[in-house]
Amino acid sequence: MLIAKPAASTETVTAPPARCVRFGLTVGKRLARRSVDRVLIKRILREAARHSVPGLTAVAATDLNIVLRLKAPLPPRESTPRRQLKRVLRADADSVLRRLHERLAAEASK
Repeated sequence: MLIAKPAASTETVTAPPARCVRFGLTVGKRLARRSVDRVLIKRILREAARHSVPGLTAVAATDLNIVLRLKAPLPPRESTPRRQLKRVLRADADSVLRRLHERLAAEASK
């Protein structure tokens, strides 16, 4: 699940400030029992977020706080190779961030 909301602005400067995009990552113990798996998921999400920052900054009207959260349990370790799991997680993260980018771009064009 992806949540994006404008950050509260405390600046009173008349010049337009540079846009800030911040990410929060949440991986619950119920969905990924092993700490090794939780760390792997966070690392993959962090890398996807790092690659999406320039595009999101360009279309954001305000500062953004984005929370990326794992919503479904991981498949059993025995049935899914680690390499495949990494690819699926990265593809899902890229897809979610791409949809957010498109939504922000649509809102900016209104």
